[in-house]
Amino acid sequence: DNAANYSSHQFLLNLKAIAAQYNLTISVLIHNEAQDGKDIVDSSFAHLKRAWRAYVKDMKADVTTPQHMATASAHDTGVLNSHLDVIEMDRARLDELDNQYTIIKGRVAQSLPSHIAEVQFSNN
Repeated sequence: DNAANYSSHQFLLNLKAIAAQYNLTISVLIHNEAQDGKDIVDSSFAHLKRAWRAYVKDMKADVTTPQHMATASAHDTGVLNSHLDVIEMDRARLDELDNQYTIIKGRVAQSLPSHIAEVQFSNN
């Protein structure tokens, strides 16, 4: 659990730019507090974890890396309505962005509610 990243305002502010860079369309971001109980996101992860366990059993292999997770998710018939991509991140660039964000961090915290449950995006 990395609580500092779990509620990242920086991620929320940059999400649309990240999506545009990778030609992704994000219509809704659902953010639930940790330990909130079962919901649609937990249900989706339950299907993934079931697929990973089947992969471990069938292939007698471990799932210990993001690449393993992607492979295990596609094993056999895969997980219906899911797609997993593994990306490589430029840590130096992320540190630069984090340093720039630090300048406005206090202001963002004042303007955004602390617990945003759902954000809907439009083309505007």
